[in-house]
Amino acid sequence: MHGSVQPAGKAVKKVPSRGTTDPVKDGTTYITAGGGGGSVSEFPAPDTYLGQETGNDSPVPMKYSEQDGQDRTKKVTWSRVRFRDYSLVTVDVIAGTGTTPPKMDVRAISADGTLVDQIIVRRS
Repeated sequence: MHGSVQPAGKAVKKVPSRGTTDPVKDGTTYITAGGGGGSVSEFPAPDTYLGQETGNDSPVPMKYSEQDGQDRTKKVTWSRVRFRDYSLVTVDVIAGTGTTPPKMDVRAISADGTLVDQIIVRRS
């Protein structure tokens, strides 16, 4: 799972694990999550997730297969988390009160309960 935001006409803002973003100020938040485990593609980069961070800003060629059976290669330019085991995403929506804004606590959790990634989306 990783989060990024891209306000109209501005560069993508990378949101770190346990980071917070505000769609009102930062623009639309996009979260990409895949936790099916194993690999259906070749991705020559080490896993990196909460507690096991490694550098992940260099483009990495990912080889994958199209539906027609043809192999393709695409460079992945940034991925906050690279975790190739089974996981799921949970979203806790917390209503705002008179003193606190509403927020969503988005977490990726491995099959054994390890917290893999987390991001807070808070609306001001």
